[in-house]
Amino acid sequence: MSQHSIPVERRVASGSFLASLSFALSVIQTLVQVPLLLKFWSPTEYGMWMAVMAATSLVTRLDIGHQSFVGNLFNRYWVQNKVHMRSVFASGVLGALIVAAVELVAGILLFSFGKTEWLSGPVPEGAGRDDFRIAFFAYLLFWVAQGSVGGIIARLYQPAGLFARAQVIGIVYYLAGFIALIVSVALGASIAGAMFAQIGAWVACNLFMFWDAKQKFPGFYPWWQGGNLALAWKNLRASLVLTVNGLVEQAGSSGLVLLVIGILAPVEVAMFTTIRTVGNTALQGVSVILYPVMPDVVRYHFQREPGKLDAVFGLVWCAAGSLVCLGFSAMAPVLAPLYGLWTRNALPFSPALFTLVVLAVCFRQWATPLQTYLHGVNHLAPQTVAIGLRTAVTLVFAFVFLKQGGIAIAGAVLLAGEILAAAVYFFAARNALHQMGGRLSMKPVIFSLIQIGAMGAGLALGVGFPETWFWSMPLAVGVVLASGIIQWTYLDDDVKRRVRSLLPGR
Repeated sequence: MSQHSIPVERRVASGSFLASLSFALSVIQTLVQVPLLLKFWSPTEYGMWMAVMAATSLVTRLDIGHQSFVGNLFNRYWVQNKVHMRSVFASGVLGALIVAAVELVAGILLFSFGKTEWLSGPVPEGAGRDDFRIAFFAYLLFWVAQGSVGGIIARLYQPAGLFARAQVIGIVYYLAGFIALIVSVALGASIAGAMFAQIGAWVACNLFMFWDAKQKFPGFYPWWQGGNLALAWKNLRASLVLTVNGLVEQAGSSGLVLLVIGILAPVEVAMFTTIRTVGNTALQGVSVILYPVMPDVVRYHFQREPGKLDAVFGLVWCAAGSLVCLGFSAMAPVLAPLYGLWTRNALPFSPALFTLVVLAVCFRQWATPLQTYLHGVNHLAPQTVAIGLRTAVTLVFAFVFLKQGGIAIAGAVLLAGEILAAAVYFFAARNALHQMGGRLSMKPVIFSLIQIGAMGAGLALGVGFPETWFWSMPLAVGVVLASGIIQWTYLDDDVKRRVRSLLPGR
């Protein structure tokens, strides 16, 4: 049985389960890695390790945009034109080799002239600069040898309906790297030694992935055969838009933190970053649902089936939106105590900041299915407009009003930027469906926004005025549930049948 003959709901269910598991493991890793490393390393050594991580994350920046752009083409041509798909893939491998060469030359120049701190900032005082440079260059060589091309090869799994298999490989990859890091540090490894241990684990995982891809996709091996340098260069140039968009988005996120650092007190910086971390966790829910179905979304677009796209949007708003809004509404009375427990009461809780940040996150989540659709079919212009508008509004208004308004302004500018970006994605997606002869149903749009409004009002009352929680929390939960039920009734009958088929006993 081919992977695409398996019902889409079954593939989405298995993929979503594994994506949820991957997310849970990444959260656990984040929580336990810090105390474990600090048990064996000094704070200076830990700071140097984080500097290495910051530097190496920037090494991959060019690859991210290229891999994403080419991966979207895979989703399109896997169904439309397998012959052209083979050419696009081989050209993507050639493009990855070009990017790897650029990264290697840049890394050698930085390494040779002692300018690696341009990527990460100064190495912590008292730390061994040689360890930092060795660890950074070792990772660069690993990435050039395996990461650039490996990222292109890994993109074959999703359009082939093997998302769940790719998730398992990814989970093993990250667990192997984490275990290698912790064990090597516990055995007394330095920064460079820990990096070599991680690289060894990652190389073993990559070699398995290369072997597995060769077995699963024999028609694409040798991977470089049939590549076209002209097509590789064309896709590289087009992908620069995604690369620049990523840089602009990162500038907006980091720039806001820098403005808070420069204008407000250190404790308010900690308040903002910790509260935003809590809010951003909610974004993972919608990606867990959407990512496994992305090949189907792309196929619906190029087969000109706007009704199916509209059904996907409605289902995501009903499912992910209801869960997130219900969770924050129901937890309103205990959010402040939980925050105090998490931060050991070292940081004050700001109800206004928390409410504004959560609202910003919910609007971003609401726009995610629309943005993911536009991204998947490489409609780059609305993405550029949305990201540029969000970043400009966030930074300009924060710069003007942060000093007068205090920390709550940071949440307010986040919210304003997300609302404007969501509007751009909404009109762009609606226009795309209209051009296919379809439409974006407004009732799911309206009721999903009602859920966000009810959650925001209940959260503001529950955390800001705890004495009102006994009526504000049930009211908010009731409105969210009622809106979710109404959204369910408006879903296509076939969608509801497929969802019911996933329930136990069906």
